[in-house]
Amino acid sequence: MPFIDSLTITKDNYIAVNKILTQNEIYPNDLEITLSDNVKSKSRVLFNVLPNKDVKEDIIIKKYILKKRYIEAIFDRQYISSMRQSPDHLIFLSSLVQLQKLIYVYLCYEFGLSINLEGDEKIKIWPTNLNINMPKMITKNKNISQKIFINSLRKTGKKTYFGKCESTIDGIVKISADALVYII
Repeated sequence: MPFIDSLTITKDNYIAVNKILTQNEIYPNDLEITLSDNVKSKSRVLFNVLPNKDVKEDIIIKKYILKKRYIEAIFDRQYISSMRQSPDHLIFLSSLVQLQKLIYVYLCYEFGLSINLEGDEKIKIWPTNLNINMPKMITKNKNISQKIFINSLRKTGKKTYFGKCESTIDGIVKISADALVYII
C-alpha cells in the first residue's frame, strides 16, 4: 500500500484507514527504517525538580522496525544533569515521550499515511491510562531497544479510535497504555 503524503486527511484517506481497520488481513509489508547520521529522529526532555538544577535527556532513534501490530526502535540517549549525584539513567518521562512518538509512527504505518515526522501532524494521541513499572535504572547509552505490541485498536467514531498497548525497554521497563486516537 503506498503512503499517503498529504497535509490533511482527505475522504480517500478515511476510506484507506477504514479499509485497513475493518479487514484484519490487510497490513502493510514489514518495514525497517535505518536512519543515517544526517537524518535524526530526536526527542528531548528538559525539566527541573529544583530551581536552576536542570536535567536533560535526548533520545536519538537509529532504527525503526515495523510489523503487524508491532514497532521497535533502537536508540541512543544522552543524559545531562546539574543535580548532585544524579546517575546517568533513562528518565521515565523520556520513556513516555518515546512511547507516544513510536505509537504515532506505528499508526501512520498501519493507516498507510506518510511517516514524515517533519510534516504536519496527521494523528493526535491522548493517553487515558498508563502503568509504568521501572524496577531498576537503565544506564545503557547505546543501542537501547523499545518494543511496543499493539494489543487492540478499534474504531469508536468517524475519526476516532481507541487502542491498548504494552511496551518494554530493554526488557526492564514495562509500560502499559490505553489511548484515544484522533485522525486530524
